[in-house]
Order: sequence, then C-alpha cells, then structure tokens
Amino acid sequence: MQLAQARHIAEEWKERFTPTCEHIEIAGSVRREKPECHDIDLVAIPKMVTTVVQADLFGSSQSISVSALDAVIIEQINLGNLRGIKGGDRHKQLAVCKGKSDRINLELWLVLPPAQWGAQFIIRTGPSDFSHWLVTAKRYGGAMPSNLKEKDGALWQVSKDENDHEVLELIETPTEESYFAALGLDFIPPQLRVPPTRKAP
Repeated sequence: MQLAQARHIAEEWKERFTPTCEHIEIAGSVRREKPECHDIDLVAIPKMVTTVVQADLFGSSQSISVSALDAVIIEQINLGNLRGIKGGDRHKQLAVCKGKSDRINLELWLVLPPAQWGAQFIIRTGPSDFSHWLVTAKRYGGAMPSNLKEKDGALWQVSKDENDHEVLELIETPTEESYFAALGLDFIPPQLRVPPTRKAP
C-alpha cells in the first residue's frame, strides 16, 4: 500500500482509538515514511477502567482493571471494520476491512507496566534490523552497553548481588530521546534509522 493511503488509514484508526488511550502514536513504516507500507503500527497506553466481577455464588466479588480500548476493538470487529487475527494483552494484530476483503494489517502495541513508552515507541518504529541492533549487546556489534538490558518493553540497569545473581533496576525512558541517551546515542530521526554493519556473534 502506498504511504499516503496507509497514513490516512493509520490516522483514522488513531483518531478512533484516542478517547480510550492515555497516549497513542503512529509507529512503524508509516512513521518512517517508507514509500510502500505492508502494515500499520500503533503504540498506545490504554486507559484502564475498573470492573467489578462476580466471583462466586456467595456474593464475593473482586475488582479487575480492563482496557477501555478492548471494547472499541470488539465493537469495530462486530461492525465489520476490523477482523481479529491475534489477541494478547500487549499486542493485538487486526486486519482493517473494506467489505469482505482485508485492506491492511493493523498492529497494536500496548504499553503496560513494566514497559516504558520510549522503549516501546523506538522498537516499534523500527525497522526491525535497527531495533535488533539497539537491543543487541555491543560485544556482538549492537548498541546496548554491557550494563544495560532490554526486557518486557523496558530498559534495565544490570548488576550482580552478593550471590552473583542478576539484579535489574528499571530505567525510566518516557521518550525516545531518553532511550537513546541511556544508550549513549544521539537521537536518530525515524527516516534515518539504519543499523551500522553488525559483527557476527
């Protein structure tokens, strides 16, 4: 799909999902302004709502938090505007539909604790070889310093305790700039994100 059409669809779905999100942005090939786009990526922090769920026949109940975004997705699937492909707490793969045919896949990446916005947005903007380079240790030709680690959509400081067990401390990365800075890198605009030649492990 041409960039202009993909961007139009991405902006349309971003607008539909915005009321149910704390933050939502277009990522992937559309953000990188790739002339030909094969899918649409949106990164979102969903608003959570508390729902009371009846637990048993004796009146005991418990409260759970659910995403307001899920209700909109289900509604759009029922209306025939989306088709569900994969559904998970942190990643939902959907197809944007027109009539009986699929137009383009929509990848929805949800930033849920301990994940950080900057980490997820930078990884999901891609391209995949650049993202892989970012999270690969420097000793293997990547950008990740030996005292840092990417895990669960977040960046962590790595140390050892007295028993030589790994200890992880979350590094706040609310923006892409903060993620680049933690790795000792200057900000790289999405359109220029290409990894240097990687050394073999």
